[in-house]
Amino acid sequence: MKEGMTIQVVTRKNGKAPEIKGEQLTEKQFLKTAEEWLGPEYQSLSNGRYVSKDGVRQVRYGKHETVNKQHHGHFEVYDKPGGKVIENKVIAIIKD
Repeated sequence: MKEGMTIQVVTRKNGKAPEIKGEQLTEKQFLKTAEEWLGPEYQSLSNGRYVSKDGVRQVRYGKHETVNKQHHGHFEVYDKPGGKVIENKVIAIIKD
């Protein structure tokens, strides 16, 4: 993640990891940051999911994120490969 990003925790009661709102990035900045976050040899899975080689970091940037009222993406952390999402940072994406 970019150093110095400000966050605000949003509590959710549906059993999922709380969403942490991050700063806005342009689409180009988001894609560059996503590649850095995932590291080399990440996997592209279905529905716009991209997972790091070690299986503990994920970026979600699919149809829902790009056609939603608010263009956004997710940086997520799993407790273990294939486990539960324990952190979900939502980034608002603005036009370049």
